[in-house]
Amino acid sequence: MEDSTTALTSIVLLGLGLCQGPWNQVQAGDVPKPSIWADPGPIVTNGSSVTIWCQGSLQASAYVLYKERGSEPWETKKPQESSGKAGFLIGTTTSSHAGQYQCAYYTIGNILSEQSDPLLLVVTASKPQDYTVENLIRMGMAGLVLVVLGVLLFQARNDTRMTHHAAKM
Repeated sequence: MEDSTTALTSIVLLGLGLCQGPWNQVQAGDVPKPSIWADPGPIVTNGSSVTIWCQGSLQASAYVLYKERGSEPWETKKPQESSGKAGFLIGTTTSSHAGQYQCAYYTIGNILSEQSDPLLLVVTASKPQDYTVENLIRMGMAGLVLVVLGVLLFQARNDTRMTHHAAKM
């Protein structure tokens, strides 16, 4: 009787092991690592907007964005319908948004994927303003003022000559 109980227990454990085997593999890390990118790109100017995208699996139930390695989640988002990705919008970037970002995702059953490779977001100073047109207008106005002054001086000189010429007569 003891042998049959041991055999039955072994069969049950073997059956459970076979049933649970694939599940343990998924839990152990067969969930694909997500990819991460920035749109319009990883280098943005101060004050502009950027969207950090994370793409993983179609089975993803939520995406998590981390700023700096080992930090707490910065933001969590639901994936866009049937796309397997989520976008994290930063509306107005500042220097505090610069740094390394990584993302991960939860699958059904709350299995967290491995974190993505890091994305380095660089926030640069605002683009220098181009004053070329304004400077051309200013130079044109200055030139016009000089021409008007030249004409007035020429007229004044001629008027003085006329006055001297008339006085001599």
